[in-house]
Amino acid sequence: GLIVVSSVIAALFYVFIGLIGRRLTRWSVEAGMGAAASMGTIPVSWSAGRAGSSRLRQVLGRSSSWVASIAFILVVWEGSLKLFNLGNYVAKGPLDVWDYLFSGPLASQNRDPIIGGLWTTLRDAGFGLIAGVVIGCLLAFVVVLVPRIESYVLSWGITLRVLPLAAVAPLIGAVFGRGLVAVLVVCAMISFFPTFVLMVGGLSSATPGSLALIRAYGGNRWKTMRKVQIPSSLSALFAALKIAGPGALVGALVTEWTVTGTGLGAQIIVASNESGFGLIWSSIVIAAVVSFLLFSLAGFGERVAAARGY
Repeated sequence: GLIVVSSVIAALFYVFIGLIGRRLTRWSVEAGMGAAASMGTIPVSWSAGRAGSSRLRQVLGRSSSWVASIAFILVVWEGSLKLFNLGNYVAKGPLDVWDYLFSGPLASQNRDPIIGGLWTTLRDAGFGLIAGVVIGCLLAFVVVLVPRIESYVLSWGITLRVLPLAAVAPLIGAVFGRGLVAVLVVCAMISFFPTFVLMVGGLSSATPGSLALIRAYGGNRWKTMRKVQIPSSLSALFAALKIAGPGALVGALVTEWTVTGTGLGAQIIVASNESGFGLIWSSIVIAAVVSFLLFSLAGFGERVAAARGY
């Protein structure tokens, strides 16, 4: 029952993120169409006023969408507990988690191990994410410069990506030890593939006219890459981070469960052995919220890069 409800909550967060992405995409398209239709036909003062009103509507609409989505998740979460008739001792609802973390008499004491474990997990995931993104970007640069090796790199990337994480993590721990290096390798494996695939697409998305202009002035492959292809791939980089960031966090949690014995992942395993269900549910919620924040931060960077023409 606990696994079922946890899976439902994770799926709802995934749906929630997808809904926000579709709403933001629709708003950006509508804003672009409105701006194109108004150019040359509406006075400047009217255009500025309508642009400000449009931005206000976007902010209000985005906020109301977030509030409605969060309310929906909480209702379904609580309703799932009632539907599966799970006891309060094992299955915790939203109010139980809130009481455990914030309003209960031991809330401060309860938060301390979660915050400490979360910082360790974020550190581990951050190092692995940086390593995976750097490797993915470098290989993407090489593939764009030497296209004939793309199939070889892609086949190895797909092989690493489809390996079951829960089975691979202990093997990596056996090879690299039960420390930070093992977490870094697992998180880098998860982060590498989406970064590589999207960066190859981003680097290849430069317009032929831009490439021809650089070459007409005598630019070599490296100068073309630096002046045109890398700037045109910034949106793709942030799109990759939207996938790689939450993925690295999951990889760090799984590796902490199975290998290192540190961080938030290890605390969840210890709590399950000690029937600390309040800690388990609170840690799951915190991890889901952090994943959403990582996704949102990368999405914000993607929108800024797109708005500036990258």
